[in-house]
Amino acid sequence: MRIGFITYNSTVHFYNIKSSLAQPQIMLVGDVQDMFISLLDHFLCQPEKSEALIDALMEQIPKMFVDTRETETVLYPAIQAGLEALKASNCAGKLLVFNSTLPIVEGRGKLKNREDRKLLGTEKEKTVLTPQCVSYNQLGQECVQNGV
Repeated sequence: MRIGFITYNSTVHFYNIKSSLAQPQIMLVGDVQDMFISLLDHFLCQPEKSEALIDALMEQIPKMFVDTRETETVLYPAIQAGLEALKASNCAGKLLVFNSTLPIVEGRGKLKNREDRKLLGTEKEKTVLTPQCVSYNQLGQECVQNGV
Protein backbone atom coordinates (compact mmCIF):
# COMPACT_ATOMS: atom_id res chain seq x y z
CA MET A 1 0.00 0.00 0.00
CA ARG A 2 1.13 3.53 -0.79
CA ILE A 3 -0.41 6.83 0.29
CA GLY A 4 -0.10 10.48 -0.64
CA PHE A 5 -1.61 13.73 0.57
CA ILE A 6 -3.15 16.66 -1.28
CA THR A 7 -4.76 19.71 0.27
CA TYR A 8 -6.45 22.48 -1.65
CA ASN A 9 -8.11 25.86 -1.49
CA SER A 10 -7.78 28.02 -4.61
CA THR A 11 -4.50 26.18 -5.27
CA VAL A 12 -3.56 22.51 -4.97
CA HIS A 13 -0.83 21.45 -2.52
CA PHE A 14 1.15 18.20 -2.82
CA TYR A 15 3.27 16.82 0.01
CA ASN A 16 6.59 15.03 -0.35
CA ILE A 17 6.75 12.42 2.41
CA LYS A 18 9.82 10.55 1.21
CA SER A 19 11.22 8.62 4.18
CA SER A 20 14.72 10.12 3.85
CA LEU A 21 13.48 13.70 4.47
CA ALA A 22 13.71 15.40 7.85
CA GLN A 23 10.26 16.95 7.42
CA PRO A 24 7.46 16.92 4.81
CA GLN A 25 7.83 19.28 1.86
CA ILE A 26 4.96 21.14 0.22
CA MET A 27 4.66 21.81 -3.51
CA LEU A 28 2.03 24.31 -4.71
CA VAL A 29 0.27 24.25 -8.07
CA GLY A 30 -1.41 27.58 -8.69
CA ASP A 31 -2.51 26.95 -12.26
CA VAL A 32 -5.48 24.73 -11.49
CA GLN A 33 -6.84 25.13 -15.03
CA ASP A 34 -3.96 23.02 -16.36
CA MET A 35 -3.44 20.54 -13.52
CA PHE A 36 -0.25 18.56 -13.36
CA ILE A 37 1.44 16.58 -10.64
CA SER A 38 4.41 18.57 -9.47
CA LEU A 39 5.74 15.77 -7.32
CA LEU A 40 5.46 12.36 -8.90
CA ASP A 41 8.46 10.40 -7.60
CA HIS A 42 7.80 10.75 -3.89
CA PHE A 43 4.13 11.61 -3.77
CA LEU A 44 2.90 8.06 -3.09
CA CYS A 45 4.94 6.46 -0.31
CA GLN A 46 4.71 3.38 1.86
CA PRO A 47 3.21 4.42 5.20
CA GLU A 48 5.46 2.19 7.30
CA LYS A 49 8.58 3.81 5.80
CA SER A 50 7.27 7.37 6.10
CA GLU A 51 5.40 7.05 9.39
CA ALA A 52 7.28 9.84 11.18
CA LEU A 53 6.74 12.25 8.27
CA ILE A 54 3.05 11.37 8.04
CA ASP A 55 2.64 12.04 11.76
CA ALA A 56 4.46 15.36 11.38
CA LEU A 57 2.31 16.29 8.38
CA MET A 58 -0.90 15.51 10.26
CA GLU A 59 0.23 17.93 12.96
CA GLN A 60 1.38 20.61 10.47
CA ILE A 61 -1.67 20.77 8.20
CA PRO A 62 -4.08 22.25 10.77
CA LYS A 63 -1.44 24.79 11.80
CA MET A 64 -0.70 25.78 8.19
CA PHE A 65 -4.33 26.57 7.42
CA VAL A 66 -5.57 27.83 10.79
CA ASP A 67 -5.57 31.49 9.70
CA THR A 68 -6.88 30.87 6.20
CA ARG A 69 -9.94 32.93 5.47
CA GLU A 70 -10.11 31.89 1.85
CA THR A 71 -13.66 30.95 0.90
CA GLU A 72 -13.21 30.37 -2.81
CA THR A 73 -12.02 26.82 -3.33
CA VAL A 74 -11.49 24.28 -6.08
CA LEU A 75 -12.41 20.61 -5.96
CA TYR A 76 -12.19 19.19 -9.47
CA PRO A 77 -8.43 19.85 -9.91
CA ALA A 78 -7.63 18.16 -6.59
CA ILE A 79 -9.55 15.02 -7.57
CA GLN A 80 -7.99 15.15 -11.03
CA ALA A 81 -4.51 15.38 -9.50
CA GLY A 82 -5.16 12.35 -7.31
CA LEU A 83 -6.39 10.38 -10.30
CA GLU A 84 -3.37 11.41 -12.36
CA ALA A 85 -1.00 10.39 -9.55
CA LEU A 86 -2.55 6.93 -9.41
CA LYS A 87 -2.50 6.59 -13.20
CA ALA A 88 1.16 7.67 -13.38
CA SER A 89 2.04 5.14 -10.68
CA ASN A 90 0.23 2.50 -12.72
CA CYS A 91 -1.94 1.42 -9.81
CA ALA A 92 -5.57 1.42 -8.76
CA GLY A 93 -6.58 2.98 -5.47
CA LYS A 94 -8.88 5.17 -3.45
CA LEU A 95 -9.26 8.91 -3.25
CA LEU A 96 -10.65 10.05 0.07
CA VAL A 97 -11.95 13.58 -0.32
CA PHE A 98 -12.88 15.76 2.64
CA ASN A 99 -14.61 18.89 1.43
CA SER A 100 -16.52 21.50 3.39
CA THR A 101 -17.30 24.28 0.92
CA LEU A 102 -18.79 24.58 -2.51
CA PRO A 103 -16.08 24.80 -5.21
CA ILE A 104 -16.69 28.29 -6.59
CA VAL A 105 -13.33 29.21 -8.16
CA GLU A 106 -13.76 29.96 -11.87
CA GLY A 107 -12.90 26.97 -14.00
CA ARG A 108 -13.76 23.36 -14.50
CA GLY A 109 -15.88 21.96 -11.70
CA LYS A 110 -17.20 25.31 -10.47
CA LEU A 111 -20.60 24.98 -8.82
CA LYS A 112 -23.25 27.51 -7.85
CA ASN A 113 -25.26 27.45 -4.67
CA ARG A 114 -28.74 26.34 -5.68
CA GLU A 115 -30.48 26.24 -2.33
CA ASP A 116 -33.78 27.99 -2.73
CA ARG A 117 -36.41 27.04 -0.18
CA LYS A 118 -39.12 28.54 -2.39
CA LEU A 119 -38.57 25.70 -4.89
CA LEU A 120 -39.20 22.92 -2.37
CA GLY A 121 -42.41 21.05 -3.09
CA THR A 122 -42.82 22.68 -6.51
CA GLU A 123 -42.23 21.33 -10.00
CA LYS A 124 -39.02 23.39 -10.21
CA GLU A 125 -37.51 21.45 -7.29
CA LYS A 126 -36.21 18.95 -9.88
CA THR A 127 -33.85 21.60 -11.27
CA VAL A 128 -32.01 21.65 -7.95
CA LEU A 129 -31.49 17.90 -8.10
CA THR A 130 -30.04 17.76 -11.62
CA PRO A 131 -26.28 18.04 -12.18
CA GLN A 132 -25.00 21.57 -12.81
CA CYS A 133 -22.19 20.39 -15.05
CA VAL A 134 -20.97 17.16 -16.61
CA SER A 135 -17.39 17.59 -15.39
CA TYR A 136 -17.76 15.56 -12.21
CA ASN A 137 -19.70 12.83 -14.02
CA GLN A 138 -16.93 12.54 -16.63
CA LEU A 139 -14.24 12.58 -13.94
CA GLY A 140 -16.10 9.86 -12.04
CA GLN A 141 -16.27 7.71 -15.16
CA GLU A 142 -12.55 8.20 -15.75
CA CYS A 143 -11.87 7.19 -12.15
CA VAL A 144 -13.89 4.00 -12.57
CA GLN A 145 -12.07 3.15 -15.83
CA ASN A 146 -8.75 3.46 -13.96
CA GLY A 147 -9.77 1.49 -10.88
CA VAL A 148 -10.12 4.49 -8.62
